Amino acid sequence: MALIKCNECGKEISSEIKFCLHCGAKINNSSNKEVNKSPINSFYIWSVIFLPIICCFLFWAIEYFTNSFLISIFPTLVFNIILEIFFILKDYRVLKATEIDTSSLGIVKATSINIPKYIIKRAKLLNESILKFIIWLIGFIFFILIILLEFNPFNSYNKYIDEVKEGRLYLCDNYTVEALINEYVENPKWKVEKTKDGNIAVNISGEITYLDKPAKALIQFYIDDQEFKFNAFEINGILQTDVIFYAFIESMCNSMLEENTKNAIVTFDNGLIIEEEEFYNEVKESSKNAFDVLINKIDCIIYENEFPNEINNAKDYAKEYIKNVKSYYGSEYEYLEALKSYGYKSEKDLEDYTYTAYLQNYAVKTYIKSSLTSQELKDYYDNKVFPDMALYHILAFSKEEATNILKELDYAKENGSDVLESFKKIAKEKTQDSTNKSEGGYLGIVNNEFFSSNNIELFIEAGKIKDGEYSSNIIKTEYGYHIIFKSATYSKKSYEDSLPFIKESLAEEKINNKSNLIYEIIEHYYNKYNPKILDQELNIKYQNYFKELKDKFL
Repeated sequence: MALIKCNECGKEISSEIKFCLHCGAKINNSSNKEVNKSPINSFYIWSVIFLPIICCFLFWAIEYFTNSFLISIFPTLVFNIILEIFFILKDYRVLKATEIDTSSLGIVKATSINIPKYIIKRAKLLNESILKFIIWLIGFIFFILIILLEFNPFNSYNKYIDEVKEGRLYLCDNYTVEALINEYVENPKWKVEKTKDGNIAVNISGEITYLDKPAKALIQFYIDDQEFKFNAFEINGILQTDVIFYAFIESMCNSMLEENTKNAIVTFDNGLIIEEEEFYNEVKESSKNAFDVLINKIDCIIYENEFPNEINNAKDYAKEYIKNVKSYYGSEYEYLEALKSYGYKSEKDLEDYTYTAYLQNYAVKTYIKSSLTSQELKDYYDNKVFPDMALYHILAFSKEEATNILKELDYAKENGSDVLESFKKIAKEKTQDSTNKSEGGYLGIVNNEFFSSNNIELFIEAGKIKDGEYSSNIIKTEYGYHIIFKSATYSKKSYEDSLPFIKESLAEEKINNKSNLIYEIIEHYYNKYNPKILDQELNIKYQNYFKELKDKFL
């Protein structure tokens, strides 16, 4: 005799008795292992398990074609309930036909079916794991979430809603449609539908205040060739004219502008503002005067909005710049004293200035690059882009010293010495460039991109001499006086591969050679965002500032 557990109450009883002494349930004395030996058709129970997931796809399909949540959800729920009951009854009959005692499953009629309870009890009866129940539960939860969130991955209409939300109306291009709707429509609901004429329409419904009373509003936009346009406006189910809609939008826009500018010291055409309190707090913390802080803040807002992807690069550049500046000083005290001597109250002042300067320089270069002609680019490639070259150089701090080195090279060449070996020997002894002195002045295999715009003449001179020769000319750069030796010439980069370098070089050249261009570019960005200074005194200074800027560059 062995002890077993009652399938109904779970208490231990003898394997020899036919009814449980605790709850009276009939005991199946046959071994569970024996039950599992006979194959059971599990098609119906697996159908029950996966039905919630199948119904997810059914819901998505119906909603995709009808574009209606209500039309989609009711038939899906009915379909799910009917089929689950049907498959459970079928599975119950299959189990009964195998002469398994199914009394513990508790099914008397269809109305008494408890699906999760049935699945768990069935697993206990057949000594199976609760894997089927876990799969069914996951599918059921997923189905409920889809209903609650109205989520449909097959419905591409969401992109149309986003398009309208992010769009702007020409009467009020300071704000997005979403910003206007959220401000003046209570609990707005966004829906997409296919109209009878085949158009895609985005409907926004909610409550508004109309003639000082709450009213139900519906605004409809049509999507046409990836653009949206206003189609209809209803108040309490009554269609309004286009004139009323545009008057409504204009009123909303003016009200938002008025509200946003109450505490502003500067406004921009894109709806951004500089708050008065925030501005004066920055003035207190800065060593600069109020106007300089204002100009820096205006520049920041303009360039951050124009080049949002460059913000992190600007921050990294400013931090790296601070790090390099600090390395020049022996102590923190010396560093802070140096900051004060240059007019900076704190490290943050310098970091903010460097950050804005980076963005402004990036803006100037971007504008110039976009205006370069194909002819300019091609001419630069033909005349100023050279092939890779293996170069050596000797740096002297005076022209007289460089001239004497050139004479030594000439003497060695006339006496039959190896030119390269002679060049390297003299470089090791006399070059002032410590970075490559031990290697005989070897610069490596380099191209235009190795040289800055300030010493590009070195590379131009190298392009004129033959392999195995040194330059007869002494080249002056910001570092001193150079003599160049070229040991080998390699292939030239393609035009396409050279374009980034060409654009960068031409932009730098234009910045250095055309001062009026800088003013034109700054004016371009300022006109685009049109900052308006509401403080009268600061506004007068602002007007004078631009006048002085114009006189300086033009």
